[in-house]
Amino acid sequence: NLKGLEGYCNLIYGYQTLNKELPNKNDIAISINHIKKAVDYGILEEQIYGWWLFDEVLDNAVNFSPAGIPISADIIFYISQDEAVKLLEIIRNF
Repeated sequence: NLKGLEGYCNLIYGYQTLNKELPNKNDIAISINHIKKAVDYGILEEQIYGWWLFDEVLDNAVNFSPAGIPISADIIFYISQDEAVKLLEIIRNF
């Protein structure tokens, strides 16, 4: 969806801002603002379309809930749990 796309654009802008040879404090603030926008626009909730068709998912998906959705979030979301925690820590600690 467009909301998710804008979130990824902000994540890329945040990375590009920090990917300078010598980023300054303003660059860091701008980057963190982009990361916050990316989270606000839902990058942590974006699921991989068709995740249920990948062999890795079918081989590793266990412990299905009564609704049929696997608990293994790292397989179905674009942003892994570890990455999500790191992004949230950046936002909280700035």
